Amino acid sequence: MTPDSLPPERILEHCASHLAAFKVPRYLEYRDGFPMTESFRVQKKKLIAEKVDLRVGAYDRRTREWR
Repeated sequence: MTPDSLPPERILEHCASHLAAFKVPRYLEYRDGFPMTESFRVQKKKLIAEKVDLRVGAYDRRTREWR
């Protein structure tokens, strides 16, 4: 999916209607895929290590803009 085919606002609306308010994500990032382990789990440490600031390139729900 892309921001054009599925806008971040629609994702956040869906989250808000199905999750508690504190669980709705503040930042969204569109990705082609995730780095996976051999047992098909997301390698969270690799994701975190990809960028110095994880907010760069993400949509901010509070300010309603791309960072």
